[in-house]
Amino acid sequence: MLEAQDSFIGGHPILDFINTVEDQDKSRLVSHIHDWQRFLNWIEHSTLFNVHHKAALTQYDEAESNRALAELHTTREALYAMFNRLLSNSDNSAIISQEIHKQKIPQKIEVSIQTALSHASLIKQGDQYQWQSNTLASNWFIDVLYLSLDDFLRTQDINKLRECGRCTWLFLNSGRGRGRRWCRMSTCGNREKSKYFRKRQSKVT
Repeated sequence: MLEAQDSFIGGHPILDFINTVEDQDKSRLVSHIHDWQRFLNWIEHSTLFNVHHKAALTQYDEAESNRALAELHTTREALYAMFNRLLSNSDNSAIISQEIHKQKIPQKIEVSIQTALSHASLIKQGDQYQWQSNTLASNWFIDVLYLSLDDFLRTQDINKLRECGRCTWLFLNSGRGRGRRWCRMSTCGNREKSKYFRKRQSKVT
């Protein structure tokens, strides 16, 4: 599993959650949160769940945690599929912009956001008010994800959304022009450079 500081590269908590997989071939088969303790360790470094939520999650018994983990994995892949459809066949920022403005958010996800909002209360945190899900509601931890997605869709420049050219990690591109292509140069960037180098060497020989 990656070190914590290498895992939060998305630019928004919901992207970091979607990125809790390890792949080099866009398979998304290896999960960083494959058991409950791994998930609890991950949320300690994430801003997705607040202190109140984290305390509630640590109280889950084995049956509750197994059910919750399955729900989290299913929701993660649904959110990835949504973003992947928005970005499909888009190789440059102009096409990405056109595709994102053309596509609609899937109705099921829109309804899930509406449901999460209906369960939430506005809580003052610092100098802002933020939605906080009700831990007494069924699947409240899923509401947390959809509240974060709602925040992302309303506050972020979605034209900057990118998927790594080698794996499935998502991130907000802050560079000019084409800008960043890889989730991390230390992993996918270096692997792609090595692949290109080997390809050139094979042509020379």
